[in-house]
Amino acid sequence: MGARDPSKTGAGILTVLWALTCALTIWLAMVLTNAATRSTTFAFDIFLACLLETLAYGYFAFLLWRRPKPRIGGGFLPAIGVVVISYAAVSLLLVLCRVALYPSAQSTKTYFIVLAVETLLFLAVLGAVLVLNAHKTSEDEHHVADATRSMRPEDQLSEVLQTLTREGVKLEKNALHDTESALRRAREKIAYSLPFGRIPSAAGIEEEIAGEVSSLRDSLSRALNGTSTEPASALTSVRRSVDRILDLMSRRDRLVVR
Repeated sequence: MGARDPSKTGAGILTVLWALTCALTIWLAMVLTNAATRSTTFAFDIFLACLLETLAYGYFAFLLWRRPKPRIGGGFLPAIGVVVISYAAVSLLLVLCRVALYPSAQSTKTYFIVLAVETLLFLAVLGAVLVLNAHKTSEDEHHVADATRSMRPEDQLSEVLQTLTREGVKLEKNALHDTESALRRAREKIAYSLPFGRIPSAAGIEEEIAGEVSSLRDSLSRALNGTSTEPASALTSVRRSVDRILDLMSRRDRLVVR
């Protein structure tokens, strides 16, 4: 019997908790208020309370989401959580106070003004966090790209192999084995050849090899992250790049012999 997916278990627990919380909110609102003295916005207040609770639980559901997530770096995911949960908690408190303590029509205008101001502040802070995250993520990608370009081709292929071994369990077994074998051949071919940059006449070929390694990494990323409709097709692209690398290395070796 296969192990149960922890994310599915967590999602089920969150769904039950969300439903219970919304049900409890509605029940308390009905029990703690007198039908004769309820405000004209009572139904809206209950709907908003449930919506705020959905927002809070939605953040935790997002953390369990197994598909490729939007790129959120560093401490920005907890920061987004603090913003979302704080807004939901403060707004929910305001709504409950409105329902239980201030149902009179005179307070309606002030109530909606406060809600609007809170929402605008929430959107402004959340927007600022998302903009900072986008900027930081872009910087990190540039740093990673620079570091990748400075790596030797055999080191890049070793990194690709490690990634494939670590995360390739979702791929078809035979295709995974063939791809790993091809990557090892290419890595050993480069590792036991004359280091790059030593043969002026081979500069063009070495640049082509670097391009194929980059293409290979992109194909593997598509296969592992589910952004390719056919992971097997993406693996075929990886093996095609490996074959091209081996061919280019043979041409480079002939230049060394000369």
